[in-house]
Amino acid sequence: MLKFKKGEAKQQFNNSPAPRITKNDTYVAEVVKIESFQSESHPDWAPSIKFIFRVIEEPFFGGFASGLTVAEWNKGNKLDNWLIALGVETADIGAELSSEQLRGQIAKIKVELSAGRDGQPGFANVKGLEKMHPVDFQRISPNYKRHVKGTQAPAKAPAQAPAPVAPVAQPAPVLAPQPIQPVQPQVAPQPVQPQAPYTPPQITGDDVPF
Repeated sequence: MLKFKKGEAKQQFNNSPAPRITKNDTYVAEVVKIESFQSESHPDWAPSIKFIFRVIEEPFFGGFASGLTVAEWNKGNKLDNWLIALGVETADIGAELSSEQLRGQIAKIKVELSAGRDGQPGFANVKGLEKMHPVDFQRISPNYKRHVKGTQAPAKAPAQAPAPVAPVAQPAPVLAPQPIQPVQPQVAPQPVQPQAPYTPPQITGDDVPF
């Protein structure tokens, strides 16, 4: 018979009123409490284990459902199937299992409502568990916050490739200022004065020596 260690199934429930589940369906839920159960009206029944779940998807986010399994674990029985759906390697368990290993684990629960009074929905009974697939984590409400360590982590979306970065234009090199050479004044050319033609001296008769 599988037993859970005592004193480890405590859970701080939210003080806000939980919505009542009013539809038979399959919901994503987490384990919030596990306890041994013995029917008071049927004391002759074999001891059971009671699993209490909290729905973590809309529109019944925060609603509670519970289900019973036999306390005696055998390969292939209901308890074995539920533990496998909650991620437990049943081949490694012994006669005792820590409830901390299961509290906060996530699975899909199949809920069937009991008949209530005046046609109203009754208790939300868990009739079966299914393993989570990566796509199922997308159903979890954004209001859900995980407070339990060591539990399954929701599947992460694949990382997006970084956008290509445009090359940064390099600034043009700044050249050192070159010294300014003084400007030489331009000298206007002087006009060339035309020279008078050479006139040989005139020799008259009086000036001819004898």
